[in-house]
Amino acid sequence: MVDKIKSISLKNIGLTFHMDNSEDFRALDDISFDVYDDDFICLLGPSGCGKTSLLNILAGYQAPSEGEIIVGDKIHKKPDPDVGVVFQQPNLFPWLNVRKNVEFGLKFKKLGIGERNEIVDHYLDIVGLTYFDKMYPYQLSGGMRQRAAIARTLVTDPKIVLLDEPFSALDALTREKMQDYTYDIWTKAKKSFFFITHDVDEALLMSNRILVMHPKPGRIVKDFKNPLIKEGYVNRNIKKTPEFWSLRDSLISDIDSEEYNL
Repeated sequence: MVDKIKSISLKNIGLTFHMDNSEDFRALDDISFDVYDDDFICLLGPSGCGKTSLLNILAGYQAPSEGEIIVGDKIHKKPDPDVGVVFQQPNLFPWLNVRKNVEFGLKFKKLGIGERNEIVDHYLDIVGLTYFDKMYPYQLSGGMRQRAAIARTLVTDPKIVLLDEPFSALDALTREKMQDYTYDIWTKAKKSFFFITHDVDEALLMSNRILVMHPKPGRIVKDFKNPLIKEGYVNRNIKKTPEFWSLRDSLISDIDSEEYNL
């Protein structure tokens, strides 16, 4: 059996905001977990539980008050090419076509144009945009823009990709399609995905591992493998199973639990 490789490790992460003229606010407390190379993790939790604060620390945008993050063999303290981020809005450059947007990050690497084109072609194929590479962002649907943003993040070869509720602005049908696309992208790209959402269905349909977070202060209260994600995954079929609805009800109950929301 091949040993799994850690993409990123969090050790006793805490975050306290020092407020003027009031008590300090404890946003995160004693968060520890490892993300492995075969993980698609969904982080679930109610609004205000600290999901975005945790993502900002993972991305290197915010320093924790205590604890440390290890990426590879180094302590992670600031934005780093090994940690890619896909935001709620695609934030593509409107003056560049899809190919140039996806290629953008590679221009900071010492690669020849042939090698750049090969890498871009590979990820355009993975996200299903090969035949749309000459189009501009305004010509794309919301889902296509988000797929282009994912490709732009993947081309720089990060160890882990952070996705901050990237489907929140999409309509229900497009969101469902993007769940399928993103799971497929993960299987082909062979990268760790860490996906923030407040949607229980989304977590159950996409991730092979789920973390549940609770507030006051933000901390991880559950970390488990998603038993619904199996070989031969088909998104629409999972919802037809009694296991889906049972686990969905259990997770909703966990998120709303008074035991955790003290």
